[in-house]
Amino acid sequence: MTIMYVRTEAMKLGLSILLFCGGLLSVALHWCERRRRRSLLSAREILPIEGIYYAYYQDKGIGFDPFQVCWRKVATALHVNGGQLRPFDQLDEISGTVKWLAGSEDLSDLAYELDLKEARLPAPESVKSETINTVDDLLRRLVGLVT
Repeated sequence: MTIMYVRTEAMKLGLSILLFCGGLLSVALHWCERRRRRSLLSAREILPIEGIYYAYYQDKGIGFDPFQVCWRKVATALHVNGGQLRPFDQLDEISGTVKWLAGSEDLSDLAYELDLKEARLPAPESVKSETINTVDDLLRRLVGLVT
């Protein structure tokens, strides 16, 4: 009876240590990924929102006011300075999370908001059929719903 109890307690202790190490590994990976993201963005020049608009979107048929509102929503959801974002940035790179870890709650909220708006006000088919991989994809989807 005593040997069985000791063996059970040893298994519980081993499992607890394994779970603790797994949690530490998860936190370390998350920290490294966020550090990599910060270094990627911190090396960039901070552009004014007008500069981003005129460089990338002025000739695309998107008005400045809807662009500005949507660009700020995207930057807020990603927890980055909007002046450091570029339209070609991949969302999974910028979100700062490893894919199998929990994603950004704000980005999930933004996706949920998109779904709700699409249910109430369907986006044009050209916007609806696109996948959202980059900041530009997300911005165009938002602008399509705002206008």
